[in-house]
Amino acid sequence: QGGYEELIIPLEGLYKHAAFSPDGRVLAVSAGHKHRFITLFSFPSMETLHSARFPSLGMGYCHLSFSPCGRILAVVGDVVVILNATTLKVLEEIPIEYGSSVDFSPTAPLMAVGGSAGEVFETTAFLNALGS
Repeated sequence: QGGYEELIIPLEGLYKHAAFSPDGRVLAVSAGHKHRFITLFSFPSMETLHSARFPSLGMGYCHLSFSPCGRILAVVGDVVVILNATTLKVLEEIPIEYGSSVDFSPTAPLMAVGGSAGEVFETTAFLNALGS
């Protein structure tokens, strides 16, 4: 077989997307469709750190991504929800049509969002909202 070891972690529920924080200590998962939950797990213990429901995501895709510094978590569905990656507090909601993906630049304060039209957003204001 391949040169990898499979690690199976039993998560209950239907999860649409998962992403690790840049330091690998947090696993964020999105439960899309009618649930619209985001849950943060400590990794590898899988202890639940925070979980919150975000109705504004609608029935959308719920793709998520951490910023390179690990302080921001962006989730895209019917809107882009910018979250404090520790508390899941909403920092901003950005309307978008048919959001399907979100990712951060590793070298610049930029966030790219895929949807019916690709868009790029400057993220300095989000980081400033978090304070130091």
